[in-house]
Parts: sequence; structure tokens; C-alpha cells
Amino acid sequence: MQQVATYEAVVAAIRKLNEDGQKITADNVLRITGGAKGTVLQHMRAYREQGAAPAAAANEIPPDFQGAVLRLIGQAQAEARQELGDQIIHAQTSETDALDTLVVAEARIEALATELAAAQAQADADRQAAKEAAAVALEKTLGLEKALEGLQVERRQLIEAVEAARIETAKSQFQVERADTAAQKAETELANLRSRFPAAEKAAAIAEQHARDLAEALAKSEARTQALEGQLDELRRTNSTLEKSLAVAEAQVEFLRVQQKNPELTDRNQAGGET
Repeated sequence: MQQVATYEAVVAAIRKLNEDGQKITADNVLRITGGAKGTVLQHMRAYREQGAAPAAAANEIPPDFQGAVLRLIGQAQAEARQELGDQIIHAQTSETDALDTLVVAEARIEALATELAAAQAQADADRQAAKEAAAVALEKTLGLEKALEGLQVERRQLIEAVEAARIETAKSQFQVERADTAAQKAETELANLRSRFPAAEKAAAIAEQHARDLAEALAKSEARTQALEGQLDELRRTNSTLEKSLAVAEAQVEFLRVQQKNPELTDRNQAGGET
């Protein structure tokens, strides 16, 4: 904590400088008392306004010489009094102005120091928040990448299932075509055999039933194929959405990494926003 210069300490310092034969200035007093220069200047001005003058130590001089010196001094005083008075008034005015300016400057310095401390604290908080946001975004990105990998695996499996269903459908269609051909052939043979062998009607009925079974199997296979294709379309839409989300998350992570590497960008952006 900075030392505070009291009025008594300033007066004692002035007397000490006078006894030592040193020039009485604010800097010399400040070296003795410590504290703020503005406070020292205020106490010096108060001391001067009270009419206190440093007492000069009496010199041991012979009376005759003292009288001659005093006469010379009286003559010089009459000539210099006016000039010294003007100089003192000017110096007092200048010192008062300088003191007022210094007091204002010190107040401004304290205010700026407070603002700087607040800005530094805010910048530290923003950096910490940016680190936390980067960690969350990175974790979210890793989760999205993992989910995307799982969906891609499921997508490949569905594609394989659709391809397998298509193969089965093709096989079923081939079997239906064969059944249709067999049914047509059976109908032709049935027309020929009805007049000759009653048992042919039973064979024809079996062939027709077989054809119906194959047609039903084909319908089920086509329905399964359509369902799998619908699931594949939904998976493609989900995959597209996740890819977009992943791209956004990666952009956020990259932006936060740039901010971490260049924290002065955040400070300048905040300074620009405040302006």
C-alpha cells in the first residue's frame, strides 16, 4: 500500500530541507515524505497560504558587517520587490494550475487503472469461456462423428439389404415368370388331358396353387423392398442433416481454436464493440 504524506510530514520535510540548505521543491519534499505528489503539492500550497516560511538559521556575522549587508539588502529589496512579487504571483498561479492538473490526472489515472483491471478480468473470463466452449464443441463434434460413422455403417447394411432384396425380387419374378409359363403350359396340357385323364385336373390345380404361392411371395418381397428403400431414403436424409451439423460444429471448433491461438483478436473485438 502506498504511503500517505500528511501535512505535518510535509512541513517537517520543508524545515529539514531549509536547514540542510537544499532547494524546497515538491520532488525534494516527496523524497522525504513519500506518498502522492498531488498530496504533497496540496500541503505545500496550504503551508504557503498560511504564511509559514522556513526559518533561516542565524548566521554568526559581526554587527558592522551585518549593518552594511542589511543596507545593501534594503536597497536591493526596494528594486526587486515588485519584480519578485510578480514572479511569486506568477509562480503561485502556475503551481496552482499544475496542482489542479495533477489532481485531475491522478484521478484519471486511478479511473483508467480501475477500467484496465475490469477489462483484464473480463478478457480472462472471456478466454476461459472460449476454452470451455471449444471443449464442448469438440466433444459435440466427436459425438457427431461417431454417430455419423454408425449411420454410415447402418446405411451400408441397408444398401446391402436392399440389393439382397432386389436379387430376391428378381429371383421371385423369374420364378413367377416360370410359373406363368408352367401354368400356361399346364392349362394347355389340361385342355388336352381333361378328356383323357381325370388326374390331370388335380395336377393343374396344384400348379395353379403353386403359381398363386409364388405370386404372393413376390408381392411380399416387393413390399419388403419398398420398405427397405423407404428406410434407406430416411437414412440418407438423416445422414445429410448430420453432415451439415458436423460441418457447422467443425467451423465453430476452428473459430474457437483461432481465438485461443490469437486472444488479442477477442480483446480487439470487445474494444470495437464497446466503442
